[in-house]
Amino acid sequence: MNIYEVSGRTEAERVSGTAILVDIFRATTTVSVALKKGVQYVVPFLRIRDAKRFSRENGNVVTIGERFGIKIPGFDFNNSPSDLMAADLEGKIAALTTTNGTRALNNLKTEKILASSFLNHSATLNVIKDEEEVWIVRSDRPDGPAEEDRIYAEFLRESLKGNGPSIEEYAERIRMCKGARSLSLLGYSRDVDFSLKLDLVDFPIYYRENKFIRG
Repeated sequence: MNIYEVSGRTEAERVSGTAILVDIFRATTTVSVALKKGVQYVVPFLRIRDAKRFSRENGNVVTIGERFGIKIPGFDFNNSPSDLMAADLEGKIAALTTTNGTRALNNLKTEKILASSFLNHSATLNVIKDEEEVWIVRSDRPDGPAEEDRIYAEFLRESLKGNGPSIEEYAERIRMCKGARSLSLLGYSRDVDFSLKLDLVDFPIYYRENKFIRG
């Protein structure tokens, strides 16, 4: 297996094989929780106004989103997996827009895209372990690479190689990174710990026909 790692903000055009979108703080973690809680599917949007329009024009929609970590006014939820765990989402459709994850996704042009995080790590591994070419796509941030995404990308790469990386070691590294400190300053330290829950979700997540769905 050939494994590549790129930034979804600046290098997405290079991706030619199976893409694994990574944004553990917090988009790909949030999508995992939304689907676990019974959402039919998650529709990502680059622009806030498009997510709002989708919600107005369709019934049974919950809006989830943030800009620079702060909940978008008028939206139902922040991009917070721990908040979603306490919500009743059964049968809903989710409209999602985030600062980084949905932008990186929008830049990808390859046909096969999955979303991964610690929450659905093993489920992702099970469906990509026989691929010839895998591209780990970090969402990153406007000011550069996101350290937490780099660390998870390393964890995923080492897992694909069969090296049995230690979740405790990688989780501790992530707790010490800038992204974790930033979330804590915004009052979402609970999302840091929640995003490190290994295999809370037992299904892979595919991006097909402009929506995230359970595999």
